[in-house]
Amino acid sequence: MLRYQRKTTYNYNQIPDDLVALGYHRVPLVLNAGDFSVRGSIIDIFPTHQNLPIRLEFFDDDLEDIRSFEPNTQRSLSTLDYLEVEAVDDERLRQNHVIPHELLFELKEGDAVVHIHHGVGRYLGLERLKLQDFEGEYAVVEYQHNDRIFVPIEQLTRIYKYTGTANPVINSLRDEGWQKVQKRVKKAVKNVAKDLLTLYKTRAIRTGFAFQEAGEVDLELERSFPFEPTVDQQRAIDAVTADMESIKPMDRLVCGDVGFGKTEVAIRAAFKAVVSHKQVAILAPTTLLTRQHHRVLSQRLESLGVTVEFINRFKTRKEQRQILERLASGRIDILIGTHRLLQPDVVFADLGLLIIDEEQQFGVMAKEKIKQLRLNVDVLTLSATPLPRTLYLSISGIRDISVINTPPRKRLSVITEVQPFDLEFIREKVQLEVARGGQVFFLHNRVNDMLHLQFQLKSVMPNLDVRAGHGQMHAHELEAMMVDFYDNKFPVLLATTIIENGIDIPNVHTIFIDQADRFGLAQLHQLRGRVGRDQTQSYCYLMYHNLSILRGEVQARFDALIQFATLGSGYDIALRDLEIRGIGNILGTEQSGYMEAVGFELYMHLLNEAIALEKGGPSHERPQFQLSTRTESFIPEEYIPDMIIRLAVYKRIADIKSKDAAILLRQECADRFGELPDALDRMLRVIEGQLR
Repeated sequence: MLRYQRKTTYNYNQIPDDLVALGYHRVPLVLNAGDFSVRGSIIDIFPTHQNLPIRLEFFDDDLEDIRSFEPNTQRSLSTLDYLEVEAVDDERLRQNHVIPHELLFELKEGDAVVHIHHGVGRYLGLERLKLQDFEGEYAVVEYQHNDRIFVPIEQLTRIYKYTGTANPVINSLRDEGWQKVQKRVKKAVKNVAKDLLTLYKTRAIRTGFAFQEAGEVDLELERSFPFEPTVDQQRAIDAVTADMESIKPMDRLVCGDVGFGKTEVAIRAAFKAVVSHKQVAILAPTTLLTRQHHRVLSQRLESLGVTVEFINRFKTRKEQRQILERLASGRIDILIGTHRLLQPDVVFADLGLLIIDEEQQFGVMAKEKIKQLRLNVDVLTLSATPLPRTLYLSISGIRDISVINTPPRKRLSVITEVQPFDLEFIREKVQLEVARGGQVFFLHNRVNDMLHLQFQLKSVMPNLDVRAGHGQMHAHELEAMMVDFYDNKFPVLLATTIIENGIDIPNVHTIFIDQADRFGLAQLHQLRGRVGRDQTQSYCYLMYHNLSILRGEVQARFDALIQFATLGSGYDIALRDLEIRGIGNILGTEQSGYMEAVGFELYMHLLNEAIALEKGGPSHERPQFQLSTRTESFIPEEYIPDMIIRLAVYKRIADIKSKDAAILLRQECADRFGELPDALDRMLRVIEGQLR
């Protein structure tokens, strides 16, 4: 064990070797238990026995300060007198943190970028140059004919990472092609902005029901929650509470990965509605999920006098009729159901809140009926990977959104691999899972040849019970099979996408997705969420049958799924899905072609500019200050060695809008990286002198 005390002298250069000897892993940015990083006078360590990482700040060999810090922001929290670092346990449970995008500007050499004035090019990295008597670091972008531009630090906000199609057309600096594209896109987004603003105004003038403020009974419900809410979860709860207490009708999307606590947000909202003498409808995409919701809500709310019921195809006609009679007379507070809830014979006495779980799973007709319901009640939508259109409206400011990024403590990311379909590989991985007491999902979405696949699996695993389930089975037979699987009476379930939003089975730690190329990115992420529900390492294998399919959009989907394998990636997955699939038909206007022409990030920038102008507000254009022609404009590599992090800081510098923002960035750099070098100090002083 290592021990470090404030105001004590150590051999600074020896500390990294000591940490490696204990099993710690050196990384650019400390996020997880077992990580450490070295940046100038700063050493960050995430001890495996602590909840937060620790920052050691040295002056030469003297340990000046010890501070805990928040992984998501990398900012210091509190000062400590000493730190003890234990050896890394190979079986340690890692906490995965999602880093805000402003901390990382993830451009790699060769990436497609789009400059707002010059168009789509290739990013070639950073290059140190001396221009007009001052040395600076410049981002290099290459265009057709090997023409290049050198973008100074203060203009980095003019560069956007290009996402939209796998092989974008690189523009030429020698013609006006880009100017023509930009003109067409600006005209298109202006029309979209008008449509969006009309929708926004229509929603803003509607008057809803103001639910009563929290009281003692609400505190009783909070105390019954067996966990401490995560920061993101509490923010979502607070936002929903504020929405419901407002006279303006709520239309909020809560986006968070499977098991991140969206259901608790829904429970708090449902109870608030019931206490205010309103009824609640909870719409779920599958019969199995309705039963799961019923079980969870009943356990939490029935002791508080709330009547919870569910309706789906498992109920007999007589049972359904009795439920609907009680509903119409106000004797049911919360009714949970599939699209059955949207039938004309379902009449609420006084509906006040509609909760929609995974809206993207419902068909066009169901969505139209949901749209009609939205006009009169508060709406809360829960999703791990929302529809591109839904996400688009949310990030455009038309719908409110809360993102739950923080995973439950000690949850592990699911290891995701792309593999050719191979029975021997499948046999090996299944037997490894079963040997450690786990179970396996094998997803195959073709009922007509499912029996043949079941025979193949049994032939290579004759000692294992492999059962097949699909939506064409009798409802009670399917339910009985799922209950048996839940009770671990057999190890392998071969099934269609009925498991996509099905019952939680915590003992399943491995999932095979056959012909994964046939699924969209959001759906693949949703399916992967069927495993990894506890503290056991889980695995997802994306199986393909033909090597030729690994190109274009399919490869982009697989790459994104592997890239966003960390916990809390549902929102990033949904954004990437929006980028890959295009925005589609938004409010009757086809926009995906325009987005592909300029890339998703620039498209959203232009759209937000157009919305601001339509509202009559100020433009989002940043103040342009002069830096590279007035002082040295580079950060020494020894101060921030990692190029991606250094580039992110450069982008933060370019994005400074006020003197206060410059002072805050100065303080953050000193906290994260140590005392500012002269070059960075002068840069910030020049900027502060040009801003109010």
